[in-house]
Amino acid sequence: MEDIREQMDLANEVSEAISQPNLLGDAHDEDELNAELEMLEQEELDSQLLNAEQPPVHAPRVSQSEPATVTANKHQSISQEEEDELEELRASMAI
Repeated sequence: MEDIREQMDLANEVSEAISQPNLLGDAHDEDELNAELEMLEQEELDSQLLNAEQPPVHAPRVSQSEPATVTANKHQSISQEEEDELEELRASMAI
């Protein structure tokens, strides 16, 4: 019976020691673990950034329309055609 009582006392002492984090120095260990975690996360991020693929580079869009000089020439020819049509219309109305 005495052995059982000693075992119970020992179990209680262990339980009390475990339940008090200040006695085990957990706060200090937690700071070290957080610092190590931050360092590992930074190393992982650096590795990902160094091994990242280059984003695709797109060339600027080239205009599908004709250059301004060709457009100006078309406007001149259209204007000449319109002038000719107007002259024909005036001539037909004069009759």
